[in-house]
Amino acid sequence: MMMKMTTTAALLLLALTASVVLSTALATPNANSRSDVAEGWFAGRSGDVIMHDSALSSPSSDDDAAVAFINPSNAPGSANQVQYFAPAAPQLSQIAVDHSVSLYSVADVVSRLFGVAPLTRKSSAGAEGLLRADVFHRPAANLMLSVNEVGRALVEKAGLRNIADVLTGRQLDAASMGASQVKRLKPLSYPRDMIAHLTSLATARAPSYHGVVSRSWVNEHGEQVRAFDGSAETDSLVSTLADLFTQAFDHEAMTVSFSADPQQASAFAAHDALKSKDKKWANFRVAYDAERNSFRIASPQGDQTTESASVLTLSRDDLLAKRFARPFSAALYSYDAAKKQFVLPNKVTLDATQDEVFRLFAEVEYALSLPSMLRHDMAAMVSDDVPDLFSVSFSTLSGIAARFGRDSQEFLAAARLIDAALPLVIKEFEKLYPRRLVAQLVVLGEAAPAVAPQTQVPQGLLTTVDQVLPHNQLRQSFPFVFVDAATRADTKVLAGLCRKLATLIVADHSTTGIEVYCPRVHFEQSALSDEVPISSFIELGATTAVQPADVQRYQIVLWLSILLGFVVLAAAYALAFMETDKDTLLYSKFNPNSDDRKRR
Repeated sequence: MMMKMTTTAALLLLALTASVVLSTALATPNANSRSDVAEGWFAGRSGDVIMHDSALSSPSSDDDAAVAFINPSNAPGSANQVQYFAPAAPQLSQIAVDHSVSLYSVADVVSRLFGVAPLTRKSSAGAEGLLRADVFHRPAANLMLSVNEVGRALVEKAGLRNIADVLTGRQLDAASMGASQVKRLKPLSYPRDMIAHLTSLATARAPSYHGVVSRSWVNEHGEQVRAFDGSAETDSLVSTLADLFTQAFDHEAMTVSFSADPQQASAFAAHDALKSKDKKWANFRVAYDAERNSFRIASPQGDQTTESASVLTLSRDDLLAKRFARPFSAALYSYDAAKKQFVLPNKVTLDATQDEVFRLFAEVEYALSLPSMLRHDMAAMVSDDVPDLFSVSFSTLSGIAARFGRDSQEFLAAARLIDAALPLVIKEFEKLYPRRLVAQLVVLGEAAPAVAPQTQVPQGLLTTVDQVLPHNQLRQSFPFVFVDAATRADTKVLAGLCRKLATLIVADHSTTGIEVYCPRVHFEQSALSDEVPISSFIELGATTAVQPADVQRYQIVLWLSILLGFVVLAAAYALAFMETDKDTLLYSKFNPNSDDRKRR
């Protein structure tokens, strides 16, 4: 009898333990397995409850994102050499990159190369030795290229040889791009959004620091907010690499951030708050202005920020004229003026009257024209001894994919066009800064939808969430859910709500692949809270917050230095004023004739 009772009690205890472990795992998942959620969460912008959907997560394959650090001065061949590749790229599985770095370390590697203190004090794990600074031969300019909507599947299908070399780690010899070192980029923040990732690339910080969690988001008041819409609340809340160059070189460094997408151009640009009336403003944000059919220097609101409206400005007609003036542009594509069509070498035609199509070709042509415009409009700043910073973000593939589909011949041809243009852009900048240019090519993989419309939210998930939160805005804010202020203030109530949601979602087989996270409950109580401060704000000009360990280390070094200084002074004083009289005892002891005198 006693044996049966003991066995029953053991079984009950085991069942109770299992239920506690299961409920804890549902309410507070392992921090290490969902660090991407912690890095992407910003209080007031990312919701109190996060639905982790695999469709919006980081790349399923770690091979989708990579960065190549390029030295164009070592490139052989001519700048006018063009290699336009057909779908015949080798299988990417043949070669793999062994090492990886964080997306947040790229900007710090660049800053160290130019002898500037990095944006963060954390070591760039895996990035050591990529680019080494030379005090006597500092580079004159840095060019950062980024390409979106491109992953391994597209590279293999479209035959993108130049980007394939980045993803596989081969020598970037296609079209004489130059010597390089390639690193795989570690998994990124959640949700996977290109604006958030580009901002992280520019600031060396996760969205939990800079606050740009997506291209657009719904705040806790139910208002739709668009990143970089001109207000300080929607801008990045930490310094960018352009801010660092501006302040480190006393507003004399020229920074140009270019993209057809104004949001992507803003992600890399310097903050307008640094603009001073007493100093020259040499930070330019160039984006496509659809109303004026031209690329222009503009602020986030779209207003002109320079005294001369013609500086770095190209109209629609100018872009076409630039194309006819360049032999290697003709090798990339041709233009049929009568039919108003762009014709690519594989005989794919694209209608130039369609906005997405014209943006694609205009973005490529402006990137190729930018070095010559800088030589003409900014000759003094190009030739001075102050380093310059350039970023070119190719953003138009997303528009082509939305219009024609990712499997269409038009989209594949557009991807080949950008792939063929990449080495040409680098060579044009290298001609502007001969043997003094360094560059990075960043491939961020295929984009996932940001704030999904109602049709993309699983119906089973909507039904489940409605049971717990009847008045939620999941349809507008997916994958984020905000709760009422009273629930938000009580972490125990919020934890119970998350536990209930997680249990219902696990029980509903139609919501497979969706996990529930409550950052306010989980991340503030985990070890991650020390590494990923939530909604932290760093003022422009400050590189990082002062930590208690920094204060302790400073005090130890300070007082030990003072003590050792006094010791050195005391030793010097003793040596300078020591007695010079003879010591009779020592004199007799070491006198060789002393014993003879005593015997006599």
